[in-house]
Amino acid sequence: MRSEWKDTRTFFPLFIEHLNQDPTIETVVVVGAADGKFVLPLLRAGYSVTAIEVNNSAVHGYGDTRKGKAAERYSGGGLTAAAREVGLQDKLTIVNADVRTADIFPRDALWTSCSWHYSLNHDQPLSRFFDAMKRCVRPGGILGAEYFMPVAPKHVETEHYLEQGEVWRYLQGWRRNWEAYTPVFVEAPHLGQPDVHVHRMGFFIATSSG
Repeated sequence: MRSEWKDTRTFFPLFIEHLNQDPTIETVVVVGAADGKFVLPLLRAGYSVTAIEVNNSAVHGYGDTRKGKAAERYSGGGLTAAAREVGLQDKLTIVNADVRTADIFPRDALWTSCSWHYSLNHDQPLSRFFDAMKRCVRPGGILGAEYFMPVAPKHVETEHYLEQGEVWRYLQGWRRNWEAYTPVFVEAPHLGQPDVHVHRMGFFIATSSG
């Protein structure tokens, strides 16, 4: 099944390459799992995945009986159907909840893609989001994330859009394994943004000190 987010740009291949070099990594949390763009490659690579997603329609797909405003946007069967389609549902745990309130047993690694900038998460300080992610990672585990950086004046005024290097304020004591920053680039249309638009992204991989 084709993910609605398939064509968006990502640093994810660098993250999974990093995981593949560490034989101690067996379990991965994906925060903002959507309909499986990042979940399915991890499952296929042999990892057990805990997918955290607050959007019911992303989890259950077009036919979800709990339809809300966003439910019609997903044309497929959502994350549940995607995992079943490839026969890997037994290695997947789906948590249909906000990561900030979810109770997740620490895993070996965590990945998130451009999740904390959504206005849904602006009701609390960004530190709450980072604290929740850090609780999901065991001592010595790995946290990887890509995130949007400011490209418009309104973004500079929002705590949840980080400038270069600011992410490390929230990861004090963590070891920096990798970081990168893009210039402004053109992105194709996707859910919630029907027109061609621009982004700027940051990326990091860090190891928990325990």
